[in-house]
Amino acid sequence: LFLKNRGKLPWPVKTGFISRKFGISPHPVLHNVQVENLGIDIQTQKETQARAIFEGVVKAIAFVPGMNRVVIIQHGTYHSVYAKLKHTTIKVGQYVQAYTPIGTVYTDAQGTTELQLQRWQDTQKLNPTGWLSKK
Repeated sequence: LFLKNRGKLPWPVKTGFISRKFGISPHPVLHNVQVENLGIDIQTQKETQARAIFEGVVKAIAFVPGMNRVVIIQHGTYHSVYAKLKHTTIKVGQYVQAYTPIGTVYTDAQGTTELQLQRWQDTQKLNPTGWLSKK
């Protein structure tokens, strides 16, 4: 069911743009340094609500240094991971639908409000971009 929705899933925020793509890219400041992004970063406005992109069960909510609050929602063998949340509004074990609010996106000290979205199939990290609907 989840696989059939490839390219049709809603964005996890109402408005925003991809500020960092999936995969390996040059570090924005340090020359000759590569960084790996396991998902995509989506910049949005302050106090934006993050929302589930597909129905599923909330498997984990955790605090990860550098990523702030992280939510993992399971959709069969697939998982969506939402990182850089200020706080969450759901509970582990809760069943959510697409568009269910899951929390508020974190704004850093520089004023950047950015959500990271990751897509996993079992333990393999997939590029989330192709799963989302075109804006």
